[in-house]
Amino acid sequence: MKRNLHTFFAAAAFYAACLSTSSAQDHEHDFEAPNGGRLVTNVEPHAEIYVADDGEVKVTFLSDHGEVIPPAKQLITLVGGDRMDPIRTNFEKIGESFVSEEKLPMGKAIPLVVQFQEEPGGKTYRERFQLNMSSCPTCKYKEYACTCHEEETSAGDHGHDHDDHSHSH
Repeated sequence: MKRNLHTFFAAAAFYAACLSTSSAQDHEHDFEAPNGGRLVTNVEPHAEIYVADDGEVKVTFLSDHGEVIPPAKQLITLVGGDRMDPIRTNFEKIGESFVSEEKLPMGKAIPLVVQFQEEPGGKTYRERFQLNMSSCPTCKYKEYACTCHEEETSAGDHGHDHDDHSHSH
Protein backbone atom coordinates (compact mmCIF):
# COMPACT_ATOMS: atom_id res chain seq x y z
CA MET A 1 0.00 0.00 0.00
CA LYS A 2 2.76 2.48 0.95
CA ARG A 3 4.65 1.61 -2.22
CA ASN A 4 1.57 2.33 -4.37
CA LEU A 5 1.07 5.71 -2.67
CA HIS A 6 4.72 6.66 -3.18
CA THR A 7 4.50 5.69 -6.85
CA PHE A 8 1.25 7.62 -7.24
CA PHE A 9 2.66 10.79 -5.65
CA ALA A 10 5.89 10.58 -7.63
CA ALA A 11 3.95 10.22 -10.89
CA ALA A 12 1.59 13.06 -9.94
CA ALA A 13 4.52 15.35 -9.14
CA PHE A 14 6.19 14.46 -12.45
CA TYR A 15 3.06 15.21 -14.49
CA ALA A 16 2.44 18.46 -12.61
CA ALA A 17 6.00 19.57 -13.39
CA CYS A 18 5.54 18.69 -17.06
CA LEU A 19 2.29 20.64 -17.25
CA SER A 20 3.73 23.73 -15.60
CA THR A 21 6.77 23.64 -17.91
CA SER A 22 4.70 23.25 -21.05
CA SER A 23 2.29 26.01 -20.05
CA ALA A 24 5.23 28.35 -19.35
CA GLN A 25 6.65 27.55 -22.79
CA ASP A 26 3.28 28.20 -24.43
CA HIS A 27 3.12 31.65 -22.83
CA GLU A 28 4.41 33.81 -25.69
CA HIS A 29 4.89 37.54 -25.87
CA ASP A 30 4.39 39.21 -29.22
CA PHE A 31 5.29 42.73 -28.20
CA GLU A 32 8.37 44.91 -28.39
CA ALA A 33 10.05 46.85 -25.63
CA PRO A 34 8.45 50.33 -25.64
CA ASN A 35 11.78 52.14 -25.14
CA GLY A 36 14.02 49.76 -27.11
CA GLY A 37 15.48 48.07 -24.02
CA ARG A 38 15.93 44.47 -22.88
CA LEU A 39 12.70 42.55 -22.23
CA VAL A 40 12.53 40.40 -19.11
CA THR A 41 9.53 38.08 -19.45
CA ASN A 42 10.42 35.66 -16.64
CA VAL A 43 9.30 38.14 -13.99
CA GLU A 44 5.70 39.16 -13.30
CA PRO A 45 4.79 41.74 -14.29
CA HIS A 46 7.23 41.65 -17.18
CA ALA A 47 9.91 44.34 -17.32
CA GLU A 48 11.93 46.34 -19.79
CA ILE A 49 15.46 47.35 -18.82
CA TYR A 50 16.51 50.38 -20.86
CA VAL A 51 19.98 51.94 -20.63
CA ALA A 52 20.24 55.48 -22.00
CA ASP A 53 23.37 56.69 -23.78
CA ASP A 54 24.35 58.67 -20.64
CA GLY A 55 24.22 55.52 -18.44
CA GLU A 56 20.88 56.12 -16.76
CA VAL A 57 18.92 52.88 -16.33
CA LYS A 58 15.13 52.85 -16.57
CA VAL A 59 12.94 49.85 -15.67
CA THR A 60 9.35 49.83 -16.90
CA PHE A 61 6.88 47.08 -16.01
CA LEU A 62 4.66 45.65 -18.74
CA SER A 63 1.53 43.52 -19.02
CA ASP A 64 1.39 40.31 -21.07
CA HIS A 65 0.35 42.52 -24.01
CA GLY A 66 3.18 45.03 -23.65
CA GLU A 67 1.14 47.78 -22.00
CA VAL A 68 2.94 49.88 -19.38
CA ILE A 69 1.92 49.07 -15.80
CA PRO A 70 2.49 51.75 -13.14
CA PRO A 71 5.07 50.73 -10.51
CA ALA A 72 3.78 49.20 -7.31
CA LYS A 73 5.83 47.97 -4.32
CA GLN A 74 8.59 46.40 -6.41
CA LEU A 75 12.21 46.72 -5.33
CA ILE A 76 14.95 46.85 -7.96
CA THR A 77 18.71 46.84 -7.50
CA LEU A 78 21.57 46.65 -9.96
CA VAL A 79 25.11 45.35 -9.45
CA GLY A 80 27.71 45.17 -12.18
CA GLY A 81 31.20 45.74 -13.42
CA ASP A 82 34.35 44.51 -11.73
CA ARG A 83 33.83 42.18 -8.76
CA MET A 84 36.62 43.92 -6.85
CA ASP A 85 35.01 47.35 -7.35
CA PRO A 86 31.35 46.74 -8.28
CA ILE A 87 28.87 49.32 -9.47
CA ARG A 88 25.75 49.34 -7.29
CA THR A 89 22.60 51.36 -7.69
CA ASN A 90 19.08 51.40 -6.38
CA PHE A 91 16.06 52.70 -8.23
CA GLU A 92 13.42 55.28 -7.43
CA LYS A 93 9.90 55.58 -8.83
CA ILE A 94 9.63 58.38 -11.36
CA GLY A 95 6.42 58.55 -13.38
CA GLU A 96 5.54 55.13 -14.77
CA SER A 97 9.04 53.67 -14.34
CA PHE A 98 11.89 53.10 -11.94
CA VAL A 99 15.03 55.14 -12.68
CA SER A 100 18.53 54.39 -11.40
CA GLU A 101 19.90 56.67 -8.71
CA GLU A 102 23.40 56.37 -10.25
CA LYS A 103 24.49 56.29 -13.89
CA LEU A 104 26.50 53.42 -15.33
CA PRO A 105 29.93 54.09 -16.80
CA MET A 106 29.74 54.04 -20.57
CA GLY A 107 32.40 53.09 -23.10
CA LYS A 108 33.01 49.41 -22.46
CA ALA A 109 30.92 46.26 -22.09
CA ILE A 110 30.25 45.31 -18.46
CA PRO A 111 28.39 42.43 -16.80
CA LEU A 112 25.19 43.42 -14.98
CA VAL A 113 22.80 41.72 -12.59
CA VAL A 114 19.41 43.37 -12.09
CA GLN A 115 17.41 42.03 -9.14
CA PHE A 116 13.63 42.30 -8.94
CA GLN A 117 11.40 41.76 -5.91
CA GLU A 118 7.62 42.03 -6.23
CA GLU A 119 7.51 43.49 -2.73
CA PRO A 120 9.90 43.87 0.22
CA GLY A 121 10.75 40.40 1.54
CA GLY A 122 9.28 38.70 -1.54
CA LYS A 123 10.89 36.27 -3.95
CA THR A 124 13.92 37.67 -5.80
CA TYR A 125 14.40 37.23 -9.54
CA ARG A 126 17.75 38.02 -11.19
CA GLU A 127 18.40 39.01 -14.79
CA ARG A 128 22.06 38.64 -15.80
CA PHE A 129 23.44 40.07 -19.02
CA GLN A 130 26.38 41.81 -20.62
CA LEU A 131 25.79 45.54 -21.14
CA ASN A 132 27.06 46.13 -24.66
CA MET A 133 25.88 49.47 -26.07
CA SER A 134 27.01 48.69 -29.63
CA SER A 135 24.26 48.68 -32.25
CA CYS A 136 23.29 45.25 -33.56
CA PRO A 137 23.91 45.17 -37.32
CA THR A 138 20.80 43.04 -37.91
CA CYS A 139 18.07 44.39 -35.63
CA LYS A 140 17.23 47.91 -34.49
CA TYR A 141 18.35 47.40 -30.87
CA LYS A 142 21.59 47.78 -28.95
CA GLU A 143 23.43 44.48 -28.38
CA TYR A 144 22.30 44.21 -24.73
CA ALA A 145 18.67 44.36 -25.90
CA CYS A 146 19.15 42.47 -29.19
CA THR A 147 16.11 40.45 -30.25
CA CYS A 148 17.97 38.33 -32.80
CA HIS A 149 18.37 35.57 -30.19
CA GLU A 150 14.63 34.88 -30.47
CA GLU A 151 15.14 33.91 -34.11
CA GLU A 152 18.26 31.93 -33.14
CA THR A 153 16.28 29.62 -30.87
CA SER A 154 13.72 28.90 -33.59
CA ALA A 155 15.92 28.99 -36.71
CA GLY A 156 19.32 27.94 -35.35
CA ASP A 157 21.07 31.14 -36.53
CA HIS A 158 20.14 34.73 -35.95
CA GLY A 159 21.22 36.29 -39.19
CA HIS A 160 24.55 37.88 -38.45
CA ASP A 161 28.13 36.78 -38.05
CA HIS A 162 29.57 36.63 -34.54
CA ASP A 163 33.08 37.23 -35.89
CA ASP A 164 32.24 40.83 -36.83
CA HIS A 165 31.35 42.06 -33.35
CA SER A 166 31.13 41.17 -29.70
CA HIS A 167 27.80 39.43 -29.31
CA SER A 168 26.95 37.49 -26.17
CA HIS A 169 23.60 35.78 -25.81
